[in-house]
Amino acid sequence: MDYLKKSLRVLADYAISLLIFSLFILNFYDYRVVYSFVIFVIMASIIYADLKQLAMKEKRPQYNLKPYPLKGLVLGLIGFSPFIILTLVYPLINFNNEIYDNVKRLIFNAILGPVYFIAKMGKGSYAAYIVASLVVPIISMLSYMAGYYGFNFPKLKKFDKNKKTGNKTPAGK
Repeated sequence: MDYLKKSLRVLADYAISLLIFSLFILNFYDYRVVYSFVIFVIMASIIYADLKQLAMKEKRPQYNLKPYPLKGLVLGLIGFSPFIILTLVYPLINFNNEIYDNVKRLIFNAILGPVYFIAKMGKGSYAAYIVASLVVPIISMLSYMAGYYGFNFPKLKKFDKNKKTGNKTPAGK
């Protein structure tokens, strides 16, 4: 039950990014591959923040949970399993009607919207869709491992307007 509850974070994070993708896809339809990549980055950052925080919390000794580094992969596979199953079943669905098959393809691409650019890089092959559906569990694994091992991205330097740059003003001004 604990794994199911925690894996719902991955599903919820993907659902949030899918909602954002679905709301604005008509505005960016001509640029859907680039738009998919942008939404993917947002999704990956949300999953990263959630699972890193979860790993850091579970690793604390007072909780006595005994986490392991690959728990993020398990949580990602469980949480994303509806989409993985859909990807595996997708080629078996055949309507024998060109219009219905095109609608099936559009719905499938929309459901895998945040990872659509990966499938498109693989030229839309079935293997590319399988790889695209496994990217979310891999991101979950890496995010959990980052929290487990205490990895932090270096902070970006902020631009300071008040910092002296060495430019000298003419005397008297």
